[in-house]
Amino acid sequence: MANTLVTLHRVSLDGGAPVDSAITDGSGAYRFRGVEFDSLALFVASSEYAGIAYFTAPVPRSGDSAGQAEPLFVYDTSSVVPAIFVLQRHVIVSPTEDGEDMGVLELVVLENSGSVTRVSPDSVTPVWFGSIPQGAMQFQLGESEVSNDAITLEGNVVHVVAPLPPGTRQIVYSYLLPRGARIVDFDLDQGVGEMNFLIDTAASGHLSGGLNALGSQEIGTKTFLHYEGENLSPGLPITLHFAGPPIEPGDLVPWLVALVTLVMVGTALLAWRGKLAPAVAAARSLEDRLAVRIAALDHQFESLDSPTPGQQESYRRQRGEMKEILRRSLARGDHDS
Repeated sequence: MANTLVTLHRVSLDGGAPVDSAITDGSGAYRFRGVEFDSLALFVASSEYAGIAYFTAPVPRSGDSAGQAEPLFVYDTSSVVPAIFVLQRHVIVSPTEDGEDMGVLELVVLENSGSVTRVSPDSVTPVWFGSIPQGAMQFQLGESEVSNDAITLEGNVVHVVAPLPPGTRQIVYSYLLPRGARIVDFDLDQGVGEMNFLIDTAASGHLSGGLNALGSQEIGTKTFLHYEGENLSPGLPITLHFAGPPIEPGDLVPWLVALVTLVMVGTALLAWRGKLAPAVAAARSLEDRLAVRIAALDHQFESLDSPTPGQQESYRRQRGEMKEILRRSLARGDHDS
């Protein structure tokens, strides 16, 4: 698009902020001059179209001061089409650290296969919604590819009101199963392209229903029973059976500490299956994905004229959580220098 404002954002452990802007030329190209790259920061470019902000993947470095950004795509919007499809759903069941509670982590990959961004017609109508088991408790959001403010739980139904552009977006959440649960229904309320179900053998559980049992699988220091299904239809029965002592709700802090590791396990499963859409594969590392999300969060907060105390607290909390994950990842040396 010609004559469109594009903003360059610098994202680091010390903070993030716009550092430069440019107007696209007649062919839609743009250039930032005099920006120095360094090994402690990532840069992403953004632009707004129809009231929605779009971001590139982090700009790869080429020397000390030059980099070629990937194309920045923007789209028209619709509140009616296309339908949002669950491309992948990954469920991980594992006891919490104290062994008294049973936690569930879900990583859901939503796909917009159309050519327009699907938006909500108002602030409460979800763009996508999906159910979790009845009676699930202590619902918590993880590191998703949409703002946590745009994901809510109504009863046992997860609602997403964020705009979903063409391509894929993943959402991550966890919860505890009901106290004393022996049988938990995960019956599908909508079709799923691919589903993986991993049950920690320490949970003393097994699955029955429409998924195929693939035996055990070692992930890190844990062993999981692995179940899988493809092209699953709505209404498919999936039942989780437990043996052993009753499940009781308890402190979720140990589970949240393990959340980042399990999210990375889920992401590894996606890559292992080789079905990541290009929009997700473009952000090749955890640091890349975090940089885009932090920049988007900064942009969203800066666009508020007079943020309420609640909005300020939510911004600080979300940014702090992502910043801590980024710090840990960089400390492990998982990124390319």
